[in-house]
Amino acid sequence: MHTAMTGYLLFFAAALAGVVGHRSRFARFFVLTACWLIMAFNTSNADFAGYEYFYEFRIEEWSGLNPGYVLSERVAWALGFDFLQYRMMMSTVALLLIAWFVNRYTRNGAIVLSLYLLLPFLYDVVQFKFFISAAIALFALRFLIDRVRFFALKYAIAMLLAYSVHPASVLFTFLLVGLLGRGRSARVSFAITVVIFLLVYTGIAQAVLSGLTDSIKAEAYFAQMSRFGSIPYLISVGLQVFIVYITQSYTAEVFEKADRPTLSVVRCGEGHAQEGQDDAAARFLSFFDSAVYSFLPIAAFIPLSIQNFYRPIRSASILFFIYFAIMLFEQRESLSDRGRTFLVLAFSVWMIGTVFLVYYPVLDLVVAPELTNNLLWS
Repeated sequence: MHTAMTGYLLFFAAALAGVVGHRSRFARFFVLTACWLIMAFNTSNADFAGYEYFYEFRIEEWSGLNPGYVLSERVAWALGFDFLQYRMMMSTVALLLIAWFVNRYTRNGAIVLSLYLLLPFLYDVVQFKFFISAAIALFALRFLIDRVRFFALKYAIAMLLAYSVHPASVLFTFLLVGLLGRGRSARVSFAITVVIFLLVYTGIAQAVLSGLTDSIKAEAYFAQMSRFGSIPYLISVGLQVFIVYITQSYTAEVFEKADRPTLSVVRCGEGHAQEGQDDAAARFLSFFDSAVYSFLPIAAFIPLSIQNFYRPIRSASILFFIYFAIMLFEQRESLSDRGRTFLVLAFSVWMIGTVFLVYYPVLDLVVAPELTNNLLWS
């Protein structure tokens, strides 16, 4: 068989394995390994030449080269790594952060990693610097979810590290609304969304934000508006939030019929006596039920630049995948049959539609180069 097909076979085999063996440790390991092989050994993508040029010539001062990212390069230079070895090192670190976060909050990590492989992984292979930053920012959420000691300080330090790798990670701070509770986070997020839309469409946001960055970044992020092209992306984000909102209502219906004192008891399975991952899943659900509304104010920036402002939502979709896995497989008793049917069908429509929306226009630019240009099989 032609070696160019190897990447495609590995990609789809891993995606299928994660869905079929959603709770299997082997499937989880297989999907994670497939991600690493595709990313770490990739030899050509849309941004590859630029990253390689700055690395090989050790250029540390340029628009988009941030101190945290440069520091990681310096470590690799000190170890004598070439650019591919540097990608292998950073791919390992970032993918392990993502895997650790996923495995902490769901026993069905294989299906979450499989969905991540389908979206947004192939963009992470290209936007490598943002991928590293996003992995740190997502990992930092564990401090907010678990409310560990000094969680605010630990979260701030982790986010500063993420920001030092790529400044777009600052948009992940909108997820702080997850601390407000469901009702308040929804109201605050809607209010902020309206304000941002007004600032964007009046041009005030462009004027202010352009002054906070260099001219090259200002041109890329704020020079043009893509009002009509952004509509499908806004619909995709809105559907994510809508799915969680409706699923919450079905959960509330079961709570009312069961006549139980608190919804958190339903979600903890066996109540306070059960510790470990069930409790972690319950904490995640409590946080994400509120934090999902943060997608709306982030999406309000999308008309400025789909490429740059959709990426944090795309990366944060892994939270949506964890939510889906927990509700479908671990908290089935919290949903009615109608609720489970809605969740599966609505999620499937969102997933298929969003994958098509994100990848179809860039099949030749993103998908094909990443799956066919690899040190191991090209």
